[in-house]
Amino acid sequence: MSEEFLVDKTVNGKDRKWGVKKSNSWKYRDRLLGLAARYEYHGDEFETQKLRNKGSIVADCGNQLIFKIDVNGNKKLSYAQFCRDRFCPLCNWRKTLRNSYEMINTLTKSLIMNPKSKFLFLTLTVKNVEGKDLRKFVKAMNKALTQKMLKRKKITKNLIGFVKNVEVTVNRDTMEFHPHIHLLFQVKSTYFKKGEYINQETWRKFWKEAMKLDYDPMVNIQIIKSRNGYGSLNSSVNEISKYSTKSTDYLSLNDEQDMDILDILRVQLKGLRMMSYGGTLKKIHKSLFSKNEDDSSNDELINANGNENSDMEDEAKTITAFWNSKYHNYVIEEIDEKVNLGKIGGL
Repeated sequence: MSEEFLVDKTVNGKDRKWGVKKSNSWKYRDRLLGLAARYEYHGDEFETQKLRNKGSIVADCGNQLIFKIDVNGNKKLSYAQFCRDRFCPLCNWRKTLRNSYEMINTLTKSLIMNPKSKFLFLTLTVKNVEGKDLRKFVKAMNKALTQKMLKRKKITKNLIGFVKNVEVTVNRDTMEFHPHIHLLFQVKSTYFKKGEYINQETWRKFWKEAMKLDYDPMVNIQIIKSRNGYGSLNSSVNEISKYSTKSTDYLSLNDEQDMDILDILRVQLKGLRMMSYGGTLKKIHKSLFSKNEDDSSNDELINANGNENSDMEDEAKTITAFWNSKYHNYVIEEIDEKVNLGKIGGL
């Protein structure tokens, strides 16, 4: 009897690729266990055991998935246990979906309140840094932005609110790290009046002074278009919603270098908050999603199907899919024609 693999698509027909995300999480588990072996070789029993325990937890992430299915065949995740590890590809994918959903709803409400407002997308950079200096620079960039640059009257007088995300990429050839900040600004229509508009060179000057740099940093400012496609509000939300580190930076065919990179990232970024809201957008986001501020909540990652409306009846058909390491995919093993989903939470 052939196996039936999980197929889960968005309302637009795009495959959610659960199997690919889970398979990458297993690769991440392997990197953690490889790091554990390194620390064991150097006699560090504490780090060895910590990494082994983390690897075990990541291995179990999302092993079982229970979905509701509506009359049209659309699926909504109803139960799963996620590890919530900062670098787990499966969890990061779910966090990105959730971030995007929350951001779209926050911006929509703010647009209703400020119908004439516009959006800007700003990227602030510094030169690449060595791994040992990454934490220092990320903290310095956050401080320079919030305590200096965004205090300027030239900016605040027309600023309604913002969303900020710090992203870190790595140059594998030089083993240098590139921290940069993405900002989505909502500004009043008066921002575009003569004497109020801030051009790219002025943004560069503000950032250079805030960071006290002795060079001209790369800075890019764009006015967000209303239509879809590159440079649209949706594409900007997708850019700023993504997780702060790409799993491709520490999951490659070079296991040893992957472990070098991962070891730096997990130490240097520990405890740092990479994404935040400011101004009116912070107040709106808190009013809409304050219940999701507890990062230990598993429900936040379960209820992360994207931007579509996925409400379903309490009673519906359900399917249960289990991770199968042989196929590197999810296999459907249980189908219930009609189950009261209020009882599932006790699984």
